[in-house]
Amino acid sequence: MESPTDCALVIAYADGEPDGFKAQSKAFHGAWLNAGNRAALLEIPKRNHFDVILDLADTKSGLFRSVLNFIEPTN
Repeated sequence: MESPTDCALVIAYADGEPDGFKAQSKAFHGAWLNAGNRAALLEIPKRNHFDVILDLADTKSGLFRSVLNFIEPTN
């Protein structure tokens, strides 16, 4: 097993993704956590495979807030 890293991830997928992409994101999230790392898993509503990244530009979105929280933790 690899040793944990300080690199935290935000793993996001669109609710409009095919089931295979959703499963892949969930499996990757689980593997990352099982290796002792930090990660957030988000399903982004009303998005698809091509526009899910747009939520990074919306300061009110969950994706933006999750990324910001890993950069500047509030605890």
